[in-house]
Amino acid sequence: MSFTSVVVRGAALAACCLIPLNAPAQTPQSETTDAASAAEASATTVTGRQRSPHFDAVNPHLDLGGEFYLYADFEGDVADAADMLTQLYGSMPIEGTPPQAMMLRQDYAMLAELMGLSDAKALGMSSVVTGEERFENRAYLHFGGPRVGLAAMWGSEPEVLSATKIAPDDVVLFSTGTFDGRELYRTIKNIVERVAGPDAVTAMETALSQKAPPLQVSALELIEHLHGEMTFFGSMDQTRMLQLDPQVAIPRPELVLRYENMGRLLNAELVDWAALPMVSFTENNGMTMVEWKAALPPPWSDFAPVLASDGKHLYLTSDKAYLQRCLSLTSGRLADAPALQAALAPFDGKANGIVWVSPEVTELWTRFLEGTMASVPDPQALSAVLEMVPTFDEPLIGLRENLPEGILWVSQMPFSHKRTLVTASIYNPVTIGLMASMAIPAFQKVRSTSQEKAVLNNLRQLGAAADMHFLETGESECTVADLVGPDRYIRELQSVAGEDYSTMVLRQGEVLSVTLPDGRVVEYQP
Repeated sequence: MSFTSVVVRGAALAACCLIPLNAPAQTPQSETTDAASAAEASATTVTGRQRSPHFDAVNPHLDLGGEFYLYADFEGDVADAADMLTQLYGSMPIEGTPPQAMMLRQDYAMLAELMGLSDAKALGMSSVVTGEERFENRAYLHFGGPRVGLAAMWGSEPEVLSATKIAPDDVVLFSTGTFDGRELYRTIKNIVERVAGPDAVTAMETALSQKAPPLQVSALELIEHLHGEMTFFGSMDQTRMLQLDPQVAIPRPELVLRYENMGRLLNAELVDWAALPMVSFTENNGMTMVEWKAALPPPWSDFAPVLASDGKHLYLTSDKAYLQRCLSLTSGRLADAPALQAALAPFDGKANGIVWVSPEVTELWTRFLEGTMASVPDPQALSAVLEMVPTFDEPLIGLRENLPEGILWVSQMPFSHKRTLVTASIYNPVTIGLMASMAIPAFQKVRSTSQEKAVLNNLRQLGAAADMHFLETGESECTVADLVGPDRYIRELQSVAGEDYSTMVLRQGEVLSVTLPDGRVVEYQP
């Protein structure tokens, strides 16, 4: 297929996406009720050779007649695009081309096939109104057969996802889903063999088979257990605040990561915990826990990370008490939330992935941006970001279901797929890049200014303590060790941005200065 043909097909697909955006505004429900059945009866589709071969497989998973509907058949398009890349890079002259660039000379159609990308046949999307500013959005990606390559790593058949039973109903963010790392590894291995040859695969597997003390298990063995449910969720402790910067504070987050079938990693037979003095290892009531002893740097010094295992699951949490609370729940669980139960009901309570986002996320993000804007000289860039933050009163819920010939996504959202496409067309990579070029420096400037103020305050404390030391001892020179300690002038001096005060020598009447890791120098005149 020629380049022009691919461009034309791409333009046609884009036109399909934009047609619903130019549709007439919806008429009130009262004016359409009587005509609904007649309109449904009169809806027809093309037949014969004009009909897409995958339409009948995709359409039953969508809602026809709502605010938005899209169907796109792109069978063969991925292979055509891959062939174009093969021709493009294959035309590079061998002489004078760097060896790294020569790696681009590949059979991209074969790589797309190994990754399973060329198996995708068609895509369907739909949105229907389910309430005030509430939509049910559906998307179905059709493969026309079993999923292979990257598409196979998202698990097999739907199941009851158990993580909803340990997540409290006050979570602000929850995500869980089936994942098969073995399929991902097989895909990577096939690609390496195709690109670099069998010897490269042998070298890779040899390296992954090595055991690095204190681990008594290899990465290759871990990969064989990397399948099952992977979960992340978090709540916000409104009674404690996390001071991100002097001007910005948010409720303290409490987080849990959980990996199914990875619990054996904490087994004392697989890890020599005695060789790791920075952690403590305990076993009690069927739970194995590995706690980090050293304090984390600010602003995370209040956190005490813990690795835990119940034999099957591996947990990583920011707070042991929070994990224990989650594991002991018998009520007040996310699994008991009526909104989630209603979303899962059409799927008999089974799925391959669940995402839950609380309305509180918007409040937290808005609070963070507003706090940052208060200290920015020109807050216009952040104002644009703030306007993009969606607001919603009900939780956002997304489900993923693996089907025999495709993957179905269903979500309950405050906006439809129509808005998603509009947003994608407006906030394309170029626009996002421009906004980031304005916003990122503003964030960096606020952080830098806050850090410098905090470091300056540390120097000010050292200067005052040095003056007292000079007055009491009659000396004119001292070190930080003379000033800081439990029985010294300053009980504790915390590093703000990784700066080191330990080598400082303070002399009477001289400027105090410290260099930050990024090269900035902060000075204080006593």
